Amino acid sequence: MVTSLHLTAKYYKKMSNTSPNTLSPSHVPYPPDPNPGTIRSLPSIAQDQQDDLAASTAALASHRVALADLAAATLDAQTRLVEVVVRVLEQTVHGSAARAARAKAEHLAAVAKGLEGNWSVRWWGMGSG
Repeated sequence: MVTSLHLTAKYYKKMSNTSPNTLSPSHVPYPPDPNPGTIRSLPSIAQDQQDDLAASTAALASHRVALADLAAATLDAQTRLVEVVVRVLEQTVHGSAARAARAKAEHLAAVAKGLEGNWSVRWWGMGSG
């Protein structure tokens, strides 16, 4: 099997054996065409590749739009998630702080009532005795 590399090597070997006087364009030996059918089909191959490139470019544009839509939807979902997390944290913090303050106030009120009752017992006890 003769490859184009083999033909190119033969071409250069033949060129090195020529004298400088025989290097006019009419005397330059050209390597034989390795596959003449391919050369004749080059325009259709080029057209097919151009069509594929145009289709790929259009598909790429639509994929970019879809990716941008997906990114926007993802950011929207993330925004809603952060809002919910902040709301839950605020409710937790404010709710627990309010419950703790109310519990402390109730405790202090109970202690105050107890001390008031204790002082009144002592007061009445001192006055009568």
